[in-house]
Formats: sequence, structure tokens, C-alpha cells
Amino acid sequence: MSYRNILAETKPRLEALVSALVAEGAEHNAVLDVLEKELGNLRQKQTVASIDRATVEEPSNDWPSAE
Repeated sequence: MSYRNILAETKPRLEALVSALVAEGAEHNAVLDVLEKELGNLRQKQTVASIDRATVEEPSNDWPSAE
């Protein structure tokens, strides 16, 4: 999916989410702060997951003939 397509899908959904939360009484800046924090958390989780997948562990030497 291209950047433009992602933006076209994401932007209206985020705007709707922010609007809905503000309509329920949340402060606009508080909603944006929470979104920013959670996006950072998602980015960090993705980075950690990609590092975990890239890490290759040494094979164990616990089979009977290894000694």
C-alpha cells in the first residue's frame, strides 16, 4: 500500500477518533498527547519485534553426543 493510500485511510479515521473523544468530554490536546505516546509505544514494539526476529541464537550443545 502506498503512502498516499495509507494517509487517505488513516487521516479520516484519526480525525474521527479525536472528534469522538473530544465530543465525549476529553480535551483536544490530551487526546493528541495520548495518541502521540501510544504511536511511540507501537513504534518501539515494532522495533523490538524486528530485532528479536533478526537475532539468531547459537544452537544448543545439550544433545547426548555433545560431551
